[in-house]
Order: sequence, then structure tokens, then C-alpha cells
Amino acid sequence: MQVQNLIANTVLRRKTGNSKARITNMVVPTKVEHIYEDTIMWFMKVLFGFAMVVIYVPLVYRITYRIVSQNESRAKDTMRVMGMSMLPYWLSWFATYTIMNLTVVVLVTLLSAMNLMSP
Repeated sequence: MQVQNLIANTVLRRKTGNSKARITNMVVPTKVEHIYEDTIMWFMKVLFGFAMVVIYVPLVYRITYRIVSQNESRAKDTMRVMGMSMLPYWLSWFATYTIMNLTVVVLVTLLSAMNLMSP
């Protein structure tokens, strides 16, 4: 039972003094003559999930490729020998790819908003 319905029933019973009084919720379907088919809704239902995954595939590929190539070239070990700690190394990776992902997210959000807001 919904909280709103429970409160409404309690108020009704107190106001009427009838302990068996109750309010019920019901949904009544109505006839609609014409349903407008929106193409953006079709896109959202069918392709949006797939598009969200595909957008991030190049970013994940790039991260994986660059980390593996740095491990092959021993760049991280060289930096550690030169006195660099691991915190700046991983923070640089985090900052770089946070900026890249944030750019993609902002662009996708703007494009989606423009499509949703257009008449």
C-alpha cells in the first residue's frame, strides 16, 4: 500500500468517524485518437544503451594500450628509479583520462539535450 493512500485513508476515517471508510486508487484507461511517434524515443529505446557502450570503447582501449606500452618500455620503473613516487604517476593517468571522459560525457549530454529540446 502506498504511503499517500495510507495517509488519505487515515484522514478519511478520522474525519468521517467511520472505521471502515477507505479510498482506493485505480487506473482507468482512456481512448486516445492519435499517438505521436517520436523518433528520439525510438533512438533512446533501441540504440541509446548500445551507443553508451560504444562511446567508451575507444577510451578504454586507449587506456589499456598506453598502460601496457608503458609497462613494456619500463617507463614507470625508470621514473621510480629517478625518485618519482607512484602517487603522481597514477594521478597523472587519472587526471588525463578524467578530462578525456568528461569531454565525451559533456558532448554526449549536449547532443542529447539538443535532440530532446528541439521541436
